[in-house]
Amino acid sequence: MALRKLSGRRVPLWLRNTHGLAGLAALIALFGMNLHGEAATTARAWWAFGLLLAGFSGGLVLLRTLYRSKAPFWVVLLHGGIGIAGIAMLYAASNF
Repeated sequence: MALRKLSGRRVPLWLRNTHGLAGLAALIALFGMNLHGEAATTARAWWAFGLLLAGFSGGLVLLRTLYRSKAPFWVVLLHGGIGIAGIAMLYAASNF
């Protein structure tokens, strides 16, 4: 999506909506698994949830409401960077 944005082409609406809904579903699943793990859930898993929630909230507020017509590229990079950091922290929490 960032490459399409960088090349000047618009990202299709169906792809943007699917991206957001998949992110929401993943957040709900991660929250449920963190709660289900109770004491066995590491602090990193909760931090990963917090980072991903921040990325989701930022994407929702910044990209959907404030910059509805044309988001600056730095906002897109920030959104993606927070998401990648959350996924990396979740990977580290899985003890591999």
